[in-house]
Amino acid sequence: MLWRNLAIIIIIIAMLWLSLYYLLIGDERVSYMDIDGVGVYTRPSEFLNVIFYYGWLSSSNIDDLAVDIVVVSGSSRILPGGEDYDLLADLRSRGVEVYAYIHDGEIPIGLGSSFKSWVIYDNRSMESWVNYITGLIDVYAGLVDGVFLDECDPGYFNSTDPGDPLLGVFNEALKEIMGYARSRGLNVFINDVRAYAGLGDYYLWWVRGALLP
Repeated sequence: MLWRNLAIIIIIIAMLWLSLYYLLIGDERVSYMDIDGVGVYTRPSEFLNVIFYYGWLSSSNIDDLAVDIVVVSGSSRILPGGEDYDLLADLRSRGVEVYAYIHDGEIPIGLGSSFKSWVIYDNRSMESWVNYITGLIDVYAGLVDGVFLDECDPGYFNSTDPGDPLLGVFNEALKEIMGYARSRGLNVFINDVRAYAGLGDYYLWWVRGALLP
């Protein structure tokens, strides 16, 4: 019994190694590149290369990388006169799509938690919250290709019951916000609940710690 179990374990390990080899080496569609001494495997051209970077862009080498989409902090650093403004303009001139994580000044704003604070805790209207968010979006019109809207998830205010009126209010608010962003010439990259995936141009979905295209 011991030897049979050991043989099974060896077979499983061998299969995993073969799968890894095919994924990274054996598939001719996968290429290898060296970036600053770090080996990186790149996917075929039908995949988009996306980077999420919320640090100081001027201190990074992001402009040296082969990337299709960059999601950055929407702080004052990327606005006219900011330290990262020229770098983002250069990325866009090369065809890189730039998305800004919406900020209120230097504070990142998630939709779920801000809805909870604004509408539920402070008892302000949904319309006033929508106006607040769309006002933040206005800042980025003409400066980036789109906005990154985080926390598109009613779980942030504990509303997952389809019969909860707040859920319907939140759903309609999201549609209005995303429609407004597009009216300002901005694409929408959304994160969290998959039910809202169809509202965005791009959707970020995590499964067991893996980012899916």
